[in-house]
Amino acid sequence: MEASESEESVLDFMSERSHASQDSEEEESTEASAEEYTIEKLYTQIQGGFQGCTLEEHQEKMHEHMEAVGNRHSGLSEIFHDTNFPSVLGLSGMITPERLARQQETTPEQWEATFCGTSRQSGSHYPANVCLHKEETQGVEPIVAFDIDSFLGFATSLALARRGLWYQPSPNMKQNIKNDIHLQTTIFQEGDDPEQASRPSLSTLRDVPHFLLGRVEGAHDVTIYVLFPHLPRTHDRFVSLSQEQLTRWTDQVLFPALHEYYPAHYTQHIPASYRHAGGNSKAHQVEGRKIKTASYQARLALGYHLQPQYLGRVWNKVLDTIESTPGLRDFREPQLFFNAKGTKLRFKTSSSQPTLLDAMEGFEAYFADLVDLDFI
Repeated sequence: MEASESEESVLDFMSERSHASQDSEEEESTEASAEEYTIEKLYTQIQGGFQGCTLEEHQEKMHEHMEAVGNRHSGLSEIFHDTNFPSVLGLSGMITPERLARQQETTPEQWEATFCGTSRQSGSHYPANVCLHKEETQGVEPIVAFDIDSFLGFATSLALARRGLWYQPSPNMKQNIKNDIHLQTTIFQEGDDPEQASRPSLSTLRDVPHFLLGRVEGAHDVTIYVLFPHLPRTHDRFVSLSQEQLTRWTDQVLFPALHEYYPAHYTQHIPASYRHAGGNSKAHQVEGRKIKTASYQARLALGYHLQPQYLGRVWNKVLDTIESTPGLRDFREPQLFFNAKGTKLRFKTSSSQPTLLDAMEGFEAYFADLVDLDFI
């Protein structure tokens, strides 16, 4: 099989890095770095084939298995074949009350056979073995494909969004970063003595005080968060910003910047305050209710489009306001973090573009059209 020029370039690069890594290890006798280890592993997989077994190996394993177990194995259809037991496995939809009413009363022996796998009729006290070899389907030739499952990064300005920002003025606590995305940043914690400098330490991003600012217009799976490394935490693990903090940020920092640069005919459609935004997000839930329920305080993810031409100046104004206004010092040095997950199908390779390099180039073209790389 001949490789294309793009594949050869990738393999040559990996080969050089792999040999360089080996030479360095021999000279310095030190453990390979994470980058060198990853490149060498990827190079070995591409050169030697991805994990899996050949057809001959599979048949040999099957032969060994049959000799070992003989007839002491069963398929799923042989284990569960009681037509008198109520089951939804053979139905095209949900089982109905009428069908259950016609069903015969289930005996203790049937329950035992279903949940324990044992049957008194068989004369054995041990459950039957379900063997996956008995459930083999027609073989499908495996095809190696590449994709980009997720991407993330930091931005220096809101001007990164080429098509604008879908801004959400009333963030929901459930939209905060919950999973460990394997990135850390420096946070600062003040001690009991206000005269002493804050103590820096590393923290995972999910435990840095933050909130969801909005989404990149044109790709709503790309979320943008604002992180506050100097904001004090009330618990060891961050949960959410308080209403007081969100009110100060919205009413004293962001909204004044929006009103300074966006014209009045534009800002008239944006809530006037954080309280106003919260009321709008809950109005649809509250209207028409006659009683209060557990979901009475549910919020809608209402958003407003912010045109891109003003976003850079708005973010600069935000930074200036924080530095020059008393009472906002805990918001200083905010960080913009963007994240996108579940993008596997968007960038998966095809028969016409089958290589890893194709996936990378497809992502780069998409990403450069979406965001301004000068602010990444």
